[in-house]
Amino acid sequence: MSLLIAAGAVPDPQSHIERHAIFHSESLSWLNNHLLMSVVACSIGLLVLMFVARSMQPRKSEGAKGYVTRSRLGGFFELILVYLRDETVKPLLHQKTDKYIGFLWSIFFFVLFGNLLGMIPIGAVSGLFGGSSHIGGTFTGNINFTLALAVIACLVWLVAGLKEGGMGYIKHYWVIPLKGQPLWLLPLLVLIGIGIAGLELLGNVVIKPFALCVRLLANMMAGHLVLGSILLMSVLAFDAGSYVGAGISFLGALAISFLELFVAFLQAYIFMFLTAIFISLGLPHEHDHEHEGHDAHGHDLVDGPHGMNPPPGMELPVSS
Repeated sequence: MSLLIAAGAVPDPQSHIERHAIFHSESLSWLNNHLLMSVVACSIGLLVLMFVARSMQPRKSEGAKGYVTRSRLGGFFELILVYLRDETVKPLLHQKTDKYIGFLWSIFFFVLFGNLLGMIPIGAVSGLFGGSSHIGGTFTGNINFTLALAVIACLVWLVAGLKEGGMGYIKHYWVIPLKGQPLWLLPLLVLIGIGIAGLELLGNVVIKPFALCVRLLANMMAGHLVLGSILLMSVLAFDAGSYVGAGISFLGALAISFLELFVAFLQAYIFMFLTAIFISLGLPHEHDHEHEGHDAHGHDLVDGPHGMNPPPGMELPVSS
């Protein structure tokens, strides 16, 4: 156990989530463990998704069988991709889904791989073999990364709103009607309108990105702090000769590890889902008018002697 402590393999809850320079050289001080893990997450994500894309590539020469995914890993990722597109994003973005799904998929898998890599004790294993115990860590628990992701998402929903809605996107910030109001009341209404528009803009460019940033940061930091604390209790109890306490702490850490695995997927999903919601809020809601002129059964409603005609078979009697 002393060997584990000396090698840095004993979990330090705070050290695990902190940023550490990998090299002691001042010229390489910018290269830290979180930056390294973000590059690793991107590389693994690209390699895995390239393999998945190849296994999903249709082979028209094989007929119908050529459209079946040819690997279990590809089938697993296809299930995730289709669910995110059809069940999560499409109800929000409708006909604009294919335009933004690439970005939403990318941000989901980047956060997911970052969360999953943070669960691997790379630093502890490296410390056992004489390497740096600070390699590894959860970069999604670093406010610099979560803030950068939130700012990128914010830019996307702002650009999407301006591109799709044009001046209508800007006008929707103004909610106070001025037409037909008394002249003496206009200055007060203008002041109220400017205040509300300022709050709307503040919420769109500050509060929403801040919520995205803090939600991901807090969840990943809290989970790893709790897991690291319980593992530390287990190691110290074992070193003190309390094997029962060490076993109980280890089982508790194992249970929380499974919970953290679920949280890794959940937080990636929530980040992507909230981003999709914020994008949809800036798009013109043309789908709201798709069912105008139709009843609940899809029948046309046309003007008649009683206003709107009922569907066939449910005609109202007309008095003579």
